[in-house]
Amino acid sequence: MQQFLDRLEWTTLALPAVLLLFIGNKVVEEHPRPRTAANRIIGLVFLCLLAFQMHSHWPVHGDMLTEILLRSLVLSGLMLGCAWIVAPGLFSLCEYTIAAPIRKVAGWGAALVGSVFWVLVSPVRFVTEQNARRKQATEQEHLRREGESYAKHQATAQKRREDARAACELLYSLCAPEIKDRFPKTAFDDFFQKYLGDGHPPDFVEERAEQLKSIIEQHRTKIEPPEEQKTLEELAQWYQNVREQILHQKIEDKYKNAQIAQLNVRYQRLVQELLEEMKP
Repeated sequence: MQQFLDRLEWTTLALPAVLLLFIGNKVVEEHPRPRTAANRIIGLVFLCLLAFQMHSHWPVHGDMLTEILLRSLVLSGLMLGCAWIVAPGLFSLCEYTIAAPIRKVAGWGAALVGSVFWVLVSPVRFVTEQNARRKQATEQEHLRREGESYAKHQATAQKRREDARAACELLYSLCAPEIKDRFPKTAFDDFFQKYLGDGHPPDFVEERAEQLKSIIEQHRTKIEPPEEQKTLEELAQWYQNVREQILHQKIEDKYKNAQIAQLNVRYQRLVQELLEEMKP
């Protein structure tokens, strides 16, 4: 092989190489894929020729290196020109003879691989999806329970506030005819709005409600019974007047009933005190 290469005169082959390259370039101008494939193949051939000749003439000196390089270029140019000329035809032949069956077989192989992969992955995917669904369901149930618990807690807290406010309103409505001069409705409303609103925690509202009821009770206990109510008849008349005032208030019946119940308790206490004073 090396002897054959050494006998070749690159100067005599340069012109044919240029002609073949010119003709081949015209042939592959509209065929980029065959051109690229031929370039890569001949480029590899050039490197092999260069390495083979340098190995055969090692050690290589200046003039010898130039001759080896030029000879390799000329031979590679000849082969590249021929490759450019025949590459489009070879590509077309392969496209209609070998490539089509190969593509079909490759498609079958890809489908087979995909089916096997799907069969292998399906159980894992199923388990993963089931775990994700269970986790999502658990999280949703946890959020639902938290929401219900929060709503229940808020409803309970609101009911405690409303009960505390209702107790204060009932007590003041019952005692208002007697304490309105000492503890007017405006003072009651100021305390009510400042300390018994929904913006306060229920414990705070209940504590302030007890304080408000204590204030009302203190005002009521400081008021002496009227001097003129010295007989059972006068006390009964006072009871009937207060009961009529309660019944004529524009409030719900349950509040009226609560006030009348408290009035009854007080009336019984006053009657008992009067009877005690009347004992011989």
